[in-house]
Amino acid sequence: MAKLKPRARLIRTIGDKLISGPEAAIIELVKNSYDADSPSVSIHISPPIHQNPNDLNSAIIKDGSISISDSGHGMTAHDIEHIWFEPATDEKAKATHSRSGKRALTGAKGVGRFATASLGQSMELVSVSKHENILKKCRVCIDWNIFEKAKYLEEIDIDIEDLIPEPDDITGVTIIVSGLNNVWGQERLKSLIQELRRLATPKQDEKDEFTITLNLSDYTITDEKLEYLKELKSAKNRSEVPKKMFSPYNFDGTNLVLSNNENLDSMIRVQDNPNEDTCVDIALNPYSLGDHCHYKVEGNFDKDGKFQGDFSIVRGDNKKQAVSLDAPSMSESEHTCGELKVNLRIFDLEVDSVKDLINKMGLDYKKYFTLRSARDFISEGTGVGIYRNGFRVRPYGHHAHDWLKLEKRRVQDPSHKIGHNQLAGEIYVQGEWESMLVERSSREGLEENGAFNRLKSLITNLLQHIEVERFSFREKAGIARKPKKDFVKAYKVASLEKVSKAIESVQNLSPEDKDRIYVEVNKSSKEMERILDGMREYTNLLESRATLGNVVAELLHEGRSYVSSISGARDFFKEFESHIGEQSIMGEIARNDIPSEIQNLDDGCAGISKLFKDLDPISGRKRGKPNLFNILDVVERVERITKTERTDSEVFIKYDIDSSLSAFGYEGDLQGALINLVLNASHWLSTVEREERYVSIIATTQHNQVYIDVINNGPLINELHYEHLFEPGFSLKSKGHGLGLAIAKEALINSGGTLSFADKAELTTFKITLPKEEIK
Repeated sequence: MAKLKPRARLIRTIGDKLISGPEAAIIELVKNSYDADSPSVSIHISPPIHQNPNDLNSAIIKDGSISISDSGHGMTAHDIEHIWFEPATDEKAKATHSRSGKRALTGAKGVGRFATASLGQSMELVSVSKHENILKKCRVCIDWNIFEKAKYLEEIDIDIEDLIPEPDDITGVTIIVSGLNNVWGQERLKSLIQELRRLATPKQDEKDEFTITLNLSDYTITDEKLEYLKELKSAKNRSEVPKKMFSPYNFDGTNLVLSNNENLDSMIRVQDNPNEDTCVDIALNPYSLGDHCHYKVEGNFDKDGKFQGDFSIVRGDNKKQAVSLDAPSMSESEHTCGELKVNLRIFDLEVDSVKDLINKMGLDYKKYFTLRSARDFISEGTGVGIYRNGFRVRPYGHHAHDWLKLEKRRVQDPSHKIGHNQLAGEIYVQGEWESMLVERSSREGLEENGAFNRLKSLITNLLQHIEVERFSFREKAGIARKPKKDFVKAYKVASLEKVSKAIESVQNLSPEDKDRIYVEVNKSSKEMERILDGMREYTNLLESRATLGNVVAELLHEGRSYVSSISGARDFFKEFESHIGEQSIMGEIARNDIPSEIQNLDDGCAGISKLFKDLDPISGRKRGKPNLFNILDVVERVERITKTERTDSEVFIKYDIDSSLSAFGYEGDLQGALINLVLNASHWLSTVEREERYVSIIATTQHNQVYIDVINNGPLINELHYEHLFEPGFSLKSKGHGLGLAIAKEALINSGGTLSFADKAELTTFKITLPKEEIK
């Protein structure tokens, strides 16, 4: 019978063809070190030395080499012969974890070890292992060219040489590849550094650290090139300096690593200790900005695609908002992708946003950054990586690889959509069998199958939800443009004309039922129109006051939700108009739901009425004459009114006010302002850890004025927001409407007082003034 006879060159094919490039080959060898339970791996790359340094075709005096060393458990001669030398072994498929049991194995195809064939012409492997508590050492040397010369694999014999361990030997494997197949110049090395820095999960388990070091000290720059670069830098025109050709290896390798190895931790170290010594074996830093970002999403998808997690506006109050998304329907091109764990961090890139973020990281923006370099620093840490067993699946997570097509989405709507350079994060996927997310044999990404389509669909759906929340906050915080609003739609809905016509068109509805419904609808419609008339009157008043012109837009914004209740009722009657009088299931549903829809009408009216009561202090309407009132009485009342809210946040009010102290004006204006300031303080105090959370109210008098300071020991207000604090609509709360401070300020103005923010105070402080007596 015939048998398959593998050709010898198959081994070169595995190395050259299945491994996508030299960077991927090194990564495969690094993963092998991780699987061997090594705490670290060291990579040392040396360039070849040519007879003529600037002529790569000249004779090679010394071969270039790549050395990869670890201190894992090593391999015995038996392991090398029966595991390492067997292509496509199922060893890792059967044993899913390393020998220690602490690490999930990163490979299962059994071909990554032949990456050495794609790196160079020959390889030396030295392994030290421990067998029955005795060190064993062996060496294997392979000239990959013999696989081109021999016809069949069975014709090739490879010697495994036993060595005597040295006294200082420890377990581990060292692989040295010589006769390099590629030119390892600056660009390729930069690419390698980027890949290695993105290899492992940014937040590794401290108990199972895995460090990657890189040594490029054999790359040096000549004095001739330094002088040439100096001349170029000082020249006004390129023609002033004759062009010279230099070897691609003529540069400072150590400096190359350092300049491409910056992350938040390393920059803080340099900032704190600028003269710190550097060694030639440089530990590569993962791309990480820590937890610094403007918005954060954390959560999990179950196997069906349902998401449960939290969304935090870090640049706002940083409170977690629960996010629950039902699983989107699965298209015919999708397949379940298993369970996913998701961590996403989102950045705003406006000038003030970037400066503020850099400074909050503990870095000195003015000293170390320009706007462009700061954006680049943030951008280098962006990209959404896919991780399995603690390692990134290439190329996902690279800052230049937009696999979610975010830029294509964003170009249509840049104000709402998140761009690729604004998003960083990690997606943790299950194994291939559980998720059907299959890595390509080339180690370049996942197969474009139904599971991968599903993964992209789930993440895109989550981002669409987050984009709405982000835009809403940016709008309130004055970062995004606000859409225009007017009364036209409100009046149209309030008329309920279509609802009335729908009721009239129902022929088989009893006159009594029809009359009852019609009375309620007319009642609600008239009430809505009366309220909207009042809104228009308020608008005319407020627009005449420069400081409150923007309140109009915010008033309509808040009123929209109440108007939508009326819209919902209208849509109900429109849909069920022909069924209300029917003796059918649809008719029964319609009649059963009529009371709740009428309730929606009433709720909409009540909501708008409440909104206007909240705005009443700035209405300018007559409220009787201002008079003297007791300050302590107002503060004690505020203490009682806010007790429930403060108790939840464990916030206490401190005050020691003269019981005879009084002010002249409207008592309700001061009460409303104090309630707003106390509740605001309670909210922000709940976002931070404090041994004691308090709001202190201090009242004094001087020159016919009462001065009231409202102080809290919560987080300080960013100076970027000082000028916007009293703007209607400005809010940093996750669910704030941004009217409180604007209303409070105007209310106090009506009483002849003022409300201001003390930007020089040590703690967050607002200052209120009121006249002590009537101003003649």
